[in-house]
Parts: sequence; structure tokens; C-alpha cells
Amino acid sequence: MSRWLLIGLIIGVPIIFDPEAQGLYDIPKLCFMFGLSILGGLLFLIEQVKNKKFQFRWGILEILIILYLLANIISTFLSISPTLSIFGLYRRYDGINTLACYILIFFITANIDKPKSIIYAILIAGFISAFYGILQRFGVFIIPSGFGSERPCGFFGNPNFLSGYLLLVFPISLCLWLKEKRYIYGILSITIVLCILFTKTRGAFIGLIGELIFLSILFRRREIFYFLGIFLLIFLSFGIPVIKRLPSPDIARIGLWKGAFSVFLKHPVFGTGPECLNQAFAKNVPDEFVEEYKGAFVFADKAHNEFLDILATRGMVIFILWIFILAYVFKIGFFCKDKVWTIPILSSMVGYLIQAQFNLSYFSMTHLLWVMIGLIGGTMPKKTIKMKYIKILIFLSSLLTLISFWHIICFFLGDRMFHKAIISSNPTFYEHAIKLNKWEIEYKKQFAEFLLNSGKLDEAEKVLEKAFLVTDKEPKLWFLLARLNEEKNPSKAISFYEKTISLSPHWAEPYNNIAIIFAKKNDYKNAEYFFKKAFYLNKNSYKENLVLLYKQMLYSAYKERNQEELDVISKKLSLIEQEDSLNTEEECKIKLEEVNGY
Repeated sequence: MSRWLLIGLIIGVPIIFDPEAQGLYDIPKLCFMFGLSILGGLLFLIEQVKNKKFQFRWGILEILIILYLLANIISTFLSISPTLSIFGLYRRYDGINTLACYILIFFITANIDKPKSIIYAILIAGFISAFYGILQRFGVFIIPSGFGSERPCGFFGNPNFLSGYLLLVFPISLCLWLKEKRYIYGILSITIVLCILFTKTRGAFIGLIGELIFLSILFRRREIFYFLGIFLLIFLSFGIPVIKRLPSPDIARIGLWKGAFSVFLKHPVFGTGPECLNQAFAKNVPDEFVEEYKGAFVFADKAHNEFLDILATRGMVIFILWIFILAYVFKIGFFCKDKVWTIPILSSMVGYLIQAQFNLSYFSMTHLLWVMIGLIGGTMPKKTIKMKYIKILIFLSSLLTLISFWHIICFFLGDRMFHKAIISSNPTFYEHAIKLNKWEIEYKKQFAEFLLNSGKLDEAEKVLEKAFLVTDKEPKLWFLLARLNEEKNPSKAISFYEKTISLSPHWAEPYNNIAIIFAKKNDYKNAEYFFKKAFYLNKNSYKENLVLLYKQMLYSAYKERNQEELDVISKKLSLIEQEDSLNTEEECKIKLEEVNGY
């Protein structure tokens, strides 16, 4: 029974969606994955009792994976925001509970005796995903896509995730085509390649070439070289937009990598904690990022490089364990007697790992990576383990399953309520969403902003107080708290804006808002200082405010008959209006303050 649940998980996760959920692609997949993996784990234990012996694969790979889980638990315990590290960011959900789910999937897969059905399930899910992606390219949509027909995203919501998933499927279909000479596998292989091409994802193309080279070296089959030639021909025919994208500089991504590496240097051992990159990244934003985003709020949830992301958020200890796990999986695969399945799976992992250096780890494709690690681990012999208290373990597992299913249902319904709240602007739905999922910061943040914009300041403050019980490291929460205090308590508003700046020092709007408060108090010195900071970060959006301040200061100096002050301010005003810049000395001073803190 656990095998059938695993098959259902493999087929269901890539294709399931729910238009009634705010995360229509993400939340249903995650709930489905959690539900089936937890139930599958329980049924596996029950099956062992029925067989009257507990047979289980347990060796070096399993020990490494358990150590990997324990190290992640330590990283979570030491995290900047432990709650976030447990549950994960909204619509990313790469916290410790998701990792535990992956490891459960691994153990279920590794202990299945007949893996061929798992392989066929992977191919079925891959074909459905690729075929729908091709339909999207020609304008056929089951549900609307934010990318339109230019870049298909299948049922994944993002072309990068679709192409990353298909890279895991492709080598299996190709090897079956070469081995069994059946047209169905050839059609599947070509369908997958075409869909990957249509996604126009650079990392996926590099990963695809890496897979083909890996297979050609290990198999030394002429057919693979022929297929590589056909792929290059198709690529040159259909991949012109991709070729145009290849040399284009991705300043934001380079900035992400530099910033993530800076975060790693400051948190080298156990990182910031899973899912906590942004809290540390906001204080280590590189120049490229500042120039690219021009003072906008920066939210770097992932490094877009899996290895860098692990280093920054989980640290060197966990990174080394992950490398050991991968190395041992490849060792098992290379030395396995039956290489019919292991070589294609290793090739899939090669492609995935290559594209992951330009992408992010996401559960809709990463779950399949853990299935494949389980398939490789499943080639090792089983051990019979004596378990004295197996019935107690099953009882506790059943209890945990019931509790987990209750939370999964609440989690799913909460996002449906959140979707209704967004489209209807109904506060009741916000309240229901928060009640169903009290750990989700995004719901509280959106609700507080809705109440604030509706003029319900006291209610907004109560929602923010609840949000701060989950985390006090989210700059937008402090920003909203500052906004609602601007009129009733300007001094508090200033202190809350300063807290916002301490968490996100390259966000221009808090500087601007503090400056406005000081200007209203006729505190021109402080107003000028903060307006300059905002102007430095974004010369287009905040120029007008600084100009108005200087005109106000001119009028004040004129009234006081202060000629010296008039001359100084006139020069500053002229420089801003004519050259859109501060003087060199002031720019350097602000630059230095970015490093040392304002």
C-alpha cells in the first residue's frame, strides 16, 4: 500500500493545482506531498508488522541522511528566526518540516522492492507536465499563466521549476528509448526536450547538455551522440530567444550570489537558519543590487544557487554532509551490478545539480530528487531489525499522522481563505485565514496593511502585535507599525522606522518617511539628512521631496535674513535640480555610512 501512495505522490505533486488557493500551484502540491508521505510512512510500519519482521535498509547512506537532518535541526535551533526555519517562507516552504518530508520520501522509496512501477510513475508525470507545457506554448491553457505563451510553466507556475523537473525525467526516458527501441519512449524524450527549449531557461539547457555528456561518457553509445546532434539542431532552430539570453548579464543574480556569499562568511558554521537568507542578506546587499533595485524593498528569499544557498542558510557543516550524501549516492550507482536504472538516475541528478546552480530548490521538483536518491539507496541489501516496541511506535506514528493531517487541512483551507480575502477585500476572510494558520506571517502582514489603508489603526496594531509573536525580524512589519503611528505618535513612528532601517538599510521609503516627519516638525537638519539618504538610493522617486525641503529651508532662511544660509542652500538646490546629484563629499559620506550603519 505504501508503494501505491508513493506512486500517487510522484504523479500527483507535479500536476495538482487549486485555483481557489492564493498559492494555486504551491499550496496544493505541498499539502498533497505532506499528506501522502506521512500516510505512506505509517502504512510502511504497518506492513512490517503484518510481515512479522522489520526489514529496513540501513547503511552509510541512511546514517549520513540522519546526520544531515540532525544538523539541520541544530541550524534551526540557532536560527535568526526559528519559527521561519521550521515552517518556511510563504510559497517557498523550505523549512525543516519540508526536509523531514523529503527524508520520509527517501526511506519509503529505498525500501520498495519493485522500483519499476516508480520509474513508470515518473515517466507518466513527466509526459503530462511536458505535454501541457507545449500546449501552453501554443496558447492552450487550463488555468491562466503569468508568463503567457512565451515561456510555458506547466502546472509549476514558473518555467524554471518546470524545466528543472523535466531534467530529472529526461535521462530515464532517453535510456529506455535506446534500450527497448520503443517509439513511446522516443516520443516522450522529444516532448520533454521541446518543452525544456520552450521554457527558455538557460540553466536548464546547460543541465541538459551536461546530462547528455554524462550519458555518452558512461554508455559510449553512438545513439546518444546522434541525439546530442539532434538536440543541437532543434536548439538552433527553436532556441533563438535562448541564444539571445545567454550572453545577457543577470546583474540581480550576480548580486544575489555576492550577497549570499557575504552572508555565509558572517554565519559560516550553521548559517542563518533555513529560510532566513533575506534577514541577513538585507544587511549585506552588494552595490550591483542597490543600483539595480534603486532603493526598492529587497526580498532575497533564495540565492538562486543551491550550493550557495545551503552555505548561507545552513552553513558549512550541512553543506559538507550534503556533498558526502551526493558522493556516496554516486558511488553506489557506479558500482551497482544493475546499471540499467542507476546510470539514468545519476544522469538526472547531474542535470538537476547543474541547473540548481542557477535556480532554487523548490519542493515541486526537489521531492523527485529525493525519490531518485531513494531508488539508488534501494539497490543496497536490507537488514532485519529487531524492534521490541514496534506497536508503540505505530501508535505514536498514528497519533502524529492524525495531528499532521489536521494541520495540513488547516494549512490548505487557510490559504483558500486568504485568496478570498485578497479578491474580495473582506476582513472576515483574513481573520479566518489567520485563525487556520496562525504561523503564516504573510496573512498577518497583508491584513494589517489592509486595515491600515482602511483607517482602522487600532485593529491593524493588534494584528501586528500577533505577527511580532511569530517573528520580529520582518522589516515590513516594523514599517507598517511606523506608518500607523505617524499621526498619533510621531516619535514612536521615527523609532519604528529606524528599526525598519536597521533590518533593511537599503530600502529608501523608510528614510523618506522619517524625513517627512522631521520636516513637519521644522527639524530641517534631520529632514535633510534622511531625504539625502532616500535620494541617494533612488534619485528619480525622491528628488522632488528634497527639492521641496530646500525651498522650504530657503524661505525659512529668507525670513531670518540669514544670507550665508541662503547661499549654502541655493547651491545645494541648484546641484539637485540641474545635475540630479549630491556633492561628492556627501555621496562618499553616505557610502561610508552604508558600511558602518547610519
